[in-house]
Amino acid sequence: MVNCVNGCGSLKAVAYEGVTIDSCNSCLGIWLDYSELTHIVKTKEQSWSNEYIESITNEIDKPGIHNSENDRNLSCPKCNEVMPPVNYQYSSGIIINTCPSNHGVWLDSGELDKIQIFMEKWRETASQNQSKYAAALAEAKAQHEAQLAIDPSQGPSRFEFINAIFLGILKFTE
Repeated sequence: MVNCVNGCGSLKAVAYEGVTIDSCNSCLGIWLDYSELTHIVKTKEQSWSNEYIESITNEIDKPGIHNSENDRNLSCPKCNEVMPPVNYQYSSGIIINTCPSNHGVWLDSGELDKIQIFMEKWRETASQNQSKYAAALAEAKAQHEAQLAIDPSQGPSRFEFINAIFLGILKFTE
């Protein structure tokens, strides 16, 4: 049995999107074993109202970790190592605590919803950007291949192609 990292007592096992998560009835925090968060993020069973999604979206996407998060010193319920705060996906603004030995993650109340909404919005944006920049990528690749056909001594360099893609995208966004 897993105990709450906030000292509330035992966590309750709850089925959620195909995995069993450990939830605290008192502080509403959630312990997810290693890889459970990945599974939940890939599963899209949970849905929210547009108003809720908008309120979460306005709240997240803020870089950095507030000092109060650094002062918490939460310990992993499996190995007792201190779990440092981490900005989920580096810049989401959603601060989670991760076990340094990869036992799992602690999510405070509401953070699981925030992560799921953030990732769904990210996937939507990535899909839009893929179609938006497909022509630029194809043109950059064609230009690169044409340059190599003219002067093969100039390649192949994987960085040349990457730079061509980058410059092609910049040209299309101006």
